[in-house]
Amino acid sequence: MIIEQSCLDWLTLSECTTETGRRALYQLAQKVGHRERQGRRIGYQGFMYGFDSMCKTLPKLHLFHGERIWKGRDWDLLVASGESAQGLIEHMFDMDESEFLGVRATRIDVQVTIPWPEQLFYLRHLVLARDISASVVHGISQDNDWSETLYIGSRSAPVMVRAYRKRVDDSGADWLRVEVEYKRSAAQELFWDILSDGKVGNWFGPVEKRCATLYDMIDPFLSSDPDTPKTHRVVGQTFKWLSTTVANCVCRLLADDDDHEAMVELVTQWYEYALSCQKRRLAV
Repeated sequence: MIIEQSCLDWLTLSECTTETGRRALYQLAQKVGHRERQGRRIGYQGFMYGFDSMCKTLPKLHLFHGERIWKGRDWDLLVASGESAQGLIEHMFDMDESEFLGVRATRIDVQVTIPWPEQLFYLRHLVLARDISASVVHGISQDNDWSETLYIGSRSAPVMVRAYRKRVDDSGADWLRVEVEYKRSAAQELFWDILSDGKVGNWFGPVEKRCATLYDMIDPFLSSDPDTPKTHRVVGQTFKWLSTTVANCVCRLLADDDDHEAMVELVTQWYEYALSCQKRRLAV
């Protein structure tokens, strides 16, 4: 994940190709990436694309591009999240803005992730501006009783602020993630502002207006715009389990001298079954 700087965390773009007479989003997906597998999103059928970041420091990135017919018109959709959203917008900075005329941004999230405060700190104790509504969601089990998410503003509004405690590994070093979610007309306006600026920049004004204390915490990290983003590599629990316990078991099976051929066949069948389940979107 990208840390200690402002960056995109979600990007949803749509295009009515019947109206524009062109396919800017399809051309973008083809230009920056390559098809990896079929995919679907909210009624759209398409493909997942893999692509590389401009700075080469991020891992393999992914986006979804799909199409559908809605109310007699042809529509294209493009979605990228996390580091992939930032990686995609950086590719778009190198392209002419006119290529995206007719493209509609329906959701853009900007985020900044900073180290969790060392002193005792609770998001629910932050003081909000007058007449600002907020809600807090806590972890409800022993596994996530440390978690806390603060929503500032209405979730149905064009702009919403979200802050939460993010734990990505067992190091004990948690992170404070602050996000501003822009939707509909607010996303469209922000999209063109970011393209014109050629960088993500500071779009955390809603945080400052709604909770000055929270903004003061993230402000020192919003002024820089490095060419090479600072990242923290995430090793999730599932990946750890696959790379240790599962990998060791598979190696033991393949190293069985007495029944080597049978074990190889067993692992092959398991792999083929897992692939068929993925295609049918079933759990293995």
